[in-house]
Amino acid sequence: MDSNTQLILLVLLIVVAALIVFILIRNTHSSNLKKDLDEINVRFNRVRTIPLAFKLTKAQAMAKINEETYKKVEEYFSKYEQAQKNIDRLNELIEGLEDDIASKKYGDAKNSLIVVKENLGDLEEEVHSIDDFLEQFSKQESVQREVSNELKEQFRDLKTKVRENAQNFSIAYEGIEEKLQECENLFSSFEEWMYANEFANAQDNLNTLTSQIKTIDESIDYLPDCINDAKGVIPVMIDEVSRNHALSIQRGVYLKHLDIEGKLDNINERLNADLKNIISANVEGVKEDLTGIKEELSQLIKALDDEKLAFEDSKKASDRVLKNIEELNHLYTYIDTVVNKESERYSLEDLKDSIKEEKIKLDKYQDEYRSLNLMISRNDTPSTEIFKKANEIYNESLADIEKLRKYKHNIDKTSSDEARAVSQVMKLQVVLNEVEVKIAQYRLPAISSSYKDDLKKGHEYVKEIKSLLNEIPLNIQNLNKTLDEAIDYIYKLYNNVNNVVGMALMVENAIVFGNKYRSTYPEVDRELSRAEFAYLNGEYTQALTIAIACMENLFPHEADEKILENAKGAA
Repeated sequence: MDSNTQLILLVLLIVVAALIVFILIRNTHSSNLKKDLDEINVRFNRVRTIPLAFKLTKAQAMAKINEETYKKVEEYFSKYEQAQKNIDRLNELIEGLEDDIASKKYGDAKNSLIVVKENLGDLEEEVHSIDDFLEQFSKQESVQREVSNELKEQFRDLKTKVRENAQNFSIAYEGIEEKLQECENLFSSFEEWMYANEFANAQDNLNTLTSQIKTIDESIDYLPDCINDAKGVIPVMIDEVSRNHALSIQRGVYLKHLDIEGKLDNINERLNADLKNIISANVEGVKEDLTGIKEELSQLIKALDDEKLAFEDSKKASDRVLKNIEELNHLYTYIDTVVNKESERYSLEDLKDSIKEEKIKLDKYQDEYRSLNLMISRNDTPSTEIFKKANEIYNESLADIEKLRKYKHNIDKTSSDEARAVSQVMKLQVVLNEVEVKIAQYRLPAISSSYKDDLKKGHEYVKEIKSLLNEIPLNIQNLNKTLDEAIDYIYKLYNNVNNVVGMALMVENAIVFGNKYRSTYPEVDRELSRAEFAYLNGEYTQALTIAIACMENLFPHEADEKILENAKGAA
């Protein structure tokens, strides 16, 4: 084969290869365009099949509940209309794309594909935005359904509760049944409104049902107690008030200020109204009103009891006031007399003004007491007021009694201290005289010189006390102090002298008894001589100790008895 032929064949092969490549590329573009078209159709169908119109209709119905929400729904209605136009336009673009592919106008098809994809993306975003907004109303419908189901469950439980406790509701049972029937009707209405897409009315039904079920549930808890109060407790209390009122009036107790009859009429009217509400199972405010009625009746019962008790105690309270006034008068008279008589001597000048004030108060109490008795006799004032007034006078006068008692106590103490000083100074003189007599009678060695100064000091105490008693004003503090010192000193002197005399006599008796044995026992003579020496020196304790010890040596355990027997025999 020559070179020309080979060249021609090579060119033909190249042309065939290029043609094959062109056909393959063309087929690839066609396949890709169809694949993209299928994806676009899937996405487009997914978007345009979203039930926006149905959801929008529900949204418009539900949005009627709230004016602001309704305006927003209307705004989205405009967006929905625009979206529908965009869907129609996109549908036309997709049809054009299909025509280009079918006509194998792949260049035009590529350009159309770009436009379709951009418009489809915008449409998807737009439709999903509208759908997301409308979806909340679908959820709201679901919420209404859920609330309805919950209320139905509560209602079933409520009906069971009513049936099981029917015996507790007596006169209110028919009223409760009517309330339950109203709930049944509301549930039926709710379903009708939901079917008609009247969601606002359906929500109103749910709100009413919620309130009604709650009210019935509370009612069946309250009603037994309300019925018991309205049919039992309160009528008994009313009878008690009426009976006590009548009995108190018969006894003469003043009760006009309590207006019992008017208050009972008002209570009976309220009770009748509450009974009507109980029968119809309308307990709102009934429990509170019945509680208020019981409290008012309790207050009336207490007020009647207080008036009866005060009526009985008013005379006693008045008598207590009189008793205080009499004591005040007695105290005042006593103190005024002493102040006028002994003011200077007892330093009572400061009491004069106080006594004048107490006299003014005493006159006031007497006037108040007369006014008090006048109120009791006229019987035109509440007994509690009279009793309160009497207690006020009593307590106030009691404080003045305590004050006057204190004044009297101080005066009496001063007078008593003076009388005590007069009495004691006489006794002290007697004691000093007895001491002098004993010292002179027994003429004991060394006693005269040792007690001379003590006697002198005792007489000086007596003289000082007499001088203090003659002072004006009387210095009672100094008088008591000096008197106490004198009593302590003089009686101590008296006791010491008695002890010394007694001890000296014991020494003398022991020595006299021991003298019998001096000639026989030299040791006895020696010890008794020591005792005599101590005795003569005024050392009586030492002398007694020596003499007793000496006799104990002669008569162990018997010395005291023998000395005593010897002294009695000598006497």
